Amino acid sequence: MRPSLAAAVAALLLNTGCGYIGGTQVPLANVPTPPRDIAAIQRGATIIAHFMAPDLTTEGYPIKGVLKLDLRAGPAPAIWNESAWAAQAQRFDPTRTTKLPPPKPDLPTQQLVEYQFPATAWTSQEIIVAARAIGSNGKASNWSTLFTLPVRAPLAKPEQLTATPLANGIRLTWRGAGEHFRVMRRTEGSDSFADLATTTAPEYLDASAEFGKTYAYQVLAFAAVAPQKEAQSDLSDETTKLYKDEFPPAAPAGLIATPSPATVELSWDSNTEPDLAGYRVYRSIDGGAFAKVADVNEIPAYSDHAVERGKTYRYAVTAMDKSGNESARSATVEAVLQ
Repeated sequence: MRPSLAAAVAALLLNTGCGYIGGTQVPLANVPTPPRDIAAIQRGATIIAHFMAPDLTTEGYPIKGVLKLDLRAGPAPAIWNESAWAAQAQRFDPTRTTKLPPPKPDLPTQQLVEYQFPATAWTSQEIIVAARAIGSNGKASNWSTLFTLPVRAPLAKPEQLTATPLANGIRLTWRGAGEHFRVMRRTEGSDSFADLATTTAPEYLDASAEFGKTYAYQVLAFAAVAPQKEAQSDLSDETTKLYKDEFPPAAPAGLIATPSPATVELSWDSNTEPDLAGYRVYRSIDGGAFAKVADVNEIPAYSDHAVERGKTYRYAVTAMDKSGNESARSATVEAVLQ
C-alpha cells in the first residue's frame, strides 16, 4: 500500500526538525567572552582597577540583554585553586563606566569599566585581581587574565608644590618621597591635566611655558613594587600660576662713544634676548643728571646730533623687551666735543 501524501509530509517534517530543511539548529549558548585588558595600580590607600567589558559571546555574536560584571580581589590560596580564590576574594561594584567607539561599525559600543576600592586590608600582601561577565541568561564567562598586584603601605602624596616664574620658565618644587615623580599640567583653556614630564628629583623647570598664559600643576610620586609594576601616591594639591614677563633684558655691553665735529656716535653689542624690542639712550651734560634722549630699534647704534662744542657728554644705554621691561644701565662712557 502506498503511503498517503499527508503521511509523507509529516515524516519529512519530523526528519528535518521543526519544518526547516538542512538539519537541526543547535541553540546558541550565549556565554559572554571574558573581560580583557585588565590592569590595576595602587594609588595612595586605594586600588584602581579597570578592564574592557566584553561585547561578544564565545560564538562571536553580539551580547544581548543586560550584562553583569563581577570583579574580585584577594590573596591567592597557598595552593592555587580558582574556585577557592573566588570564594574568599572580595567583590566590588564599578565606580565608572566609559563608552568607547566600537572597533567596527557593526559591533556594539565597547565599555571601559573602572573600580576603586581600599587597599589597606592587604598591606604587604600580594593580591590577585580578576573579572568575569555574566549574561542576562545567568551564564558566566571564564575569568579574565589574572592580574597580580603587590600592595604596600600608602605612598605619601607630594606636598608644598610651588610654582616660581623665572626668565626661562616656571620652576616647580615640592616635598615628597618617591623613586620618581610625574609632573602634570593643565594649560589655560583646557579641562584636563596632561603628562608634562618625569623626574627623579623633587623639582622641574617647565621651559615650555609661555608668557601671558595661566598654568595649573599637580605631581604624583611613584615607587616600584615588582618588576614593571609601581605604586602611586595620591595627587598633590593643585597649584596655579599666571606666567607674566617681569624679567628685564641684560644690561647692554660694549658701549663706545666716538665724537665727531657735529655729532657723537654711539655703538654697543647687540642683546640676544628673543623678546628684545629695542634700546633706550640716556645722556648727562657737563656732570648733570642723566635724562632719556632717545628710544631706538634693535640696531645697537645711535647718532647724537644735539651736541655743542666744548661740552662734556656722558652716555648710558638700557635694553627694552616687548613686555616693557627695562634693563639696568650699561657702563657709562664720555665724549667731549673740542
